[in-house]
Amino acid sequence: MSFTTAALIVSWLAIVLLAFGYAGLLAQVGELRRAVGDGSGQASQRPGGPVAGLALPASGALGRIRPAGGGVIAFVSPGCPACSDVLADLASGPSVGSVTVVSTGDCAEVPDALGATCLADSGDLLRKLQVPATPYLLAVDAAGTIIDSLLPIDPHELEHWLDHHAVQKGALP
Repeated sequence: MSFTTAALIVSWLAIVLLAFGYAGLLAQVGELRRAVGDGSGQASQRPGGPVAGLALPASGALGRIRPAGGGVIAFVSPGCPACSDVLADLASGPSVGSVTVVSTGDCAEVPDALGATCLADSGDLLRKLQVPATPYLLAVDAAGTIIDSLLPIDPHELEHWLDHHAVQKGALP
């Protein structure tokens, strides 16, 4: 076999291997697009975070965030304008039961009118519950089970979510 023939065979093998690698890469990109949405409005409604049905323990680190008698857990960060808006909406909106605010910093931005329990410097709880971003809200029933979650994109979505949990759930029993 001549050098030219051997080089041609090796070149074709390299091209075939590259084609298989490219096909594998395209398959992975397709999987990622299905997982996070491709921007066409088909994105998942619940990006990451705790899932509905998860029961929060009555004690320990996660027991501290559990609203007494059911309510809402709000995950916020200081200096986040959207977080401040969500807290203001919670304070002025319909009653949803007890409110627990879990902040990555201090609790200075939590309005007094909210009457919330605030846990400062609790970034570890956000990581433990895999909270995707702040602000992030969890609705919890009286048994401590997460019944819904929301990563509010616009004020109307938050308003609808609050109305739903105040009216449909009877202020989260």
